[in-house]
Amino acid sequence: MIKLKSILIFLMMSFALLGVARAHWNEGDPYKMHFPQFPDPEGWDVNATNTGVADDWMCSESGWVKDIHFWGSWKGDIVYPINSFIINIYADVPKNPQDPSSYSMPGQLMKHIVVTNFTYRLAGTSLQGWLDPVIGQILFFNHFNYYQYNIVLTKTADWFYQVEGTIYWLEIIANVASPTTALCCTANYDRKFKNNRVTLFRV
Repeated sequence: MIKLKSILIFLMMSFALLGVARAHWNEGDPYKMHFPQFPDPEGWDVNATNTGVADDWMCSESGWVKDIHFWGSWKGDIVYPINSFIINIYADVPKNPQDPSSYSMPGQLMKHIVVTNFTYRLAGTSLQGWLDPVIGQILFFNHFNYYQYNIVLTKTADWFYQVEGTIYWLEIIANVASPTTALCCTANYDRKFKNNRVTLFRV
């Protein structure tokens, strides 16, 4: 099973040509979110196959979302083909300032796309744990390798326009070729923005 370790929204300048879009994202490359959130090499990874994993970000400069980059790893380091990624972008529902126990969450769906073209590369190696909140599976010291996945949206209809200062939620769902494996997103990264990553349960 593969898990998404961290999510980075990488936004090309609104006047940039698609020909200069980066297949991979490297530290120091430009971005238009609050700050890049890199994976915790020793973090826990949360199943994101068929069940969505979402995280929020704040736009730091208005423009089109044309690239999405995130990190993931596979349960037991057994890698299977990924048929597609489902990408959903939601509006933010802020927490209630009058209720200390409340929390923000994804709200209205603003964009839905299915991605079949993407690249990936090995990003690092470290001992990591695995979590599937749907079935309550917890596996300590489960796998080593984690990868950077890179999506470049070549169709203008797939782009999403974000507004500076606005908070959005990005959900990623992986459709994996093998029914016995699953893609997952980590709950740990080097710096947290506003919320921990959440699993979206659908009933």
